[in-house]
Amino acid sequence: MVKLEPTRQKIPTKKVLIYLLLILTYDPSKMSIYSRESLPATGIAPVSDPGTGRSVHVFPNPAGSFVELQIFDEQADIQYLSIVSMNGQVHKSITIPSNHFRLDLQDLQNGLYLFQFFSPQNALIDHQKILVLH
Repeated sequence: MVKLEPTRQKIPTKKVLIYLLLILTYDPSKMSIYSRESLPATGIAPVSDPGTGRSVHVFPNPAGSFVELQIFDEQADIQYLSIVSMNGQVHKSITIPSNHFRLDLQDLQNGLYLFQFFSPQNALIDHQKILVLH
């Protein structure tokens, strides 16, 4: 049997509380991010977890020559999308035509892009990282 000796090292209270919270909230039955019920009709897992409250799903990821965008929350009032490379260059800015549409990506080079979704008042509503591989 191992005998534990008291330590004089002071552990920050914040780290202890976070660790305890993680232990108390651990639930192995919820280890899978997606259930069959949460998948879109295409059978492709969305980029974001439906449990996070995100209103837009972009798939597939990684993407080839196109992505599909599906807006689930009609109250989100998303007006346009900006596609920004990781160096900050805006490659596309388009008006959202409908709640479900296909977007051509053939003019983008291979790389990681940030899809930013904005309201009519230019407020950022959501963002997602998409990897483009042709």
